[in-house]
Amino acid sequence: MKRFSQLLLICLTGLVAYFIWDQFFPAKGAWHQKLTVEIETPTGPIAATNVVGVKFRGNIKFWGSMDHSRSRLEGEAIYVNLDGKPLFVLLGGAGDLLFWTLKRTQNDIGAYSQSIRRIKRQTSPIVVPRKLWPAMVTFGDVNDPSSVQAVNPNDLSATFGPGYAITGVTVQSTDEPVTEGVVEQVLGWLGPYPELPVLPEIDPYDFSFAAKLRQGQFIRRPN
Repeated sequence: MKRFSQLLLICLTGLVAYFIWDQFFPAKGAWHQKLTVEIETPTGPIAATNVVGVKFRGNIKFWGSMDHSRSRLEGEAIYVNLDGKPLFVLLGGAGDLLFWTLKRTQNDIGAYSQSIRRIKRQTSPIVVPRKLWPAMVTFGDVNDPSSVQAVNPNDLSATFGPGYAITGVTVQSTDEPVTEGVVEQVLGWLGPYPELPVLPEIDPYDFSFAAKLRQGQFIRRPN
């Protein structure tokens, strides 16, 4: 009986230790995430995609879901040439995109550890709500960063001409490799640090979209 009590105590101690470790130490998760932007063009529909690597580090799991977690990205923006004019779908918010899409469409997807598992299982495309679509930009001249212009995803034809429209955006988990080497070939002026501004010179009182744009919206290198 005494030996049984000792074994029971050891098991209970182990379970308590596991619970404390599992719930009160920050958890980590990583996956590859594929974004697809479907575009109607005068010559027919096309799909532009990228794959980014996402690394999540959560706060204390006991307190809830991934809402207060931090993400790091590796990869680059979507680039597509629309009749000689570039369209870039930026990286801002990409780390949280699959999580928030699931949360918006399926309400509560669980606490942190459950959220990670749910995200990794989402290998089929899921429609991204319009409010979660990434920002998009173009350049009058890809060699001149000061020529950057915001693109209205609701009215692609205003920038690219009649017949162009975004018809949908989807996101999913994937085993495909991270996209690399495309954006750097187009935007040769990108520097090594994501915090660098896109504009070469910024007025301290300029709070425009272009002035706030950072190079990390186009590319995030491994770190």
